Amino acid sequence: MKLNRAIIALTLAFVLAFSFAALLQKQKEFDAASKTNALTLFTTQYSTLTFPSAINLAVPLAEKPPLPDNLTRNAILDFVSANPGVQFRAICSGLGLSVGVVQFHLAVLQKAGFVSYIRKGKFKRFFAAGKFTRKQMETIATLRLSTVKNILKALLEGKRLSHHELSARVSISSQGLTWQMSRLRETGLIQETKNGLNVAYTLENACVPLVTETIALLEKQ
Repeated sequence: MKLNRAIIALTLAFVLAFSFAALLQKQKEFDAASKTNALTLFTTQYSTLTFPSAINLAVPLAEKPPLPDNLTRNAILDFVSANPGVQFRAICSGLGLSVGVVQFHLAVLQKAGFVSYIRKGKFKRFFAAGKFTRKQMETIATLRLSTVKNILKALLEGKRLSHHELSARVSISSQGLTWQMSRLRETGLIQETKNGLNVAYTLENACVPLVTETIALLEKQ
């Protein structure tokens, strides 16, 4: 009898322990499921939220106005193109710009291949790059001097002129003309013939078209 009671008591103890363990397991599963559902709900709600973009790419940004440096550089390039063979100081005075500003932008234009120059005496003569041959640039630079242009224009019109005739045509002294003609001989634009003490000048035949075109170009300005 006592043995039966002990067995029954032990059996009840096992049943209660098992039931309690099962209850704890269910509670854990319920808590875990609750957390998962809450997280899923939070994530779903969060994912449906929309936030305004910091930058609206559909709206075009305001365009910046051209920099003064770019405008200045373009003005210098336009001036050089319109005045082939122009000197540095003439660019400064023609555009009302300081020496430093013109110097800087000319250097940029030269490096970029937009402007070239030749040196004539002590001065540089500037040209739009690729527009003229070397011979044309040298001729333009030479005829930029008004006295030289008048001399060549007189020879173009008179064909062949003595030293005295040419001096009278361009209103220059005999000594002054001698000096000018010695420089012009170096350019290959003229021919000089001597007959005793008499000297006469003509344009080099091959250079007549070049001189004609150059005079027309410079007189347009």
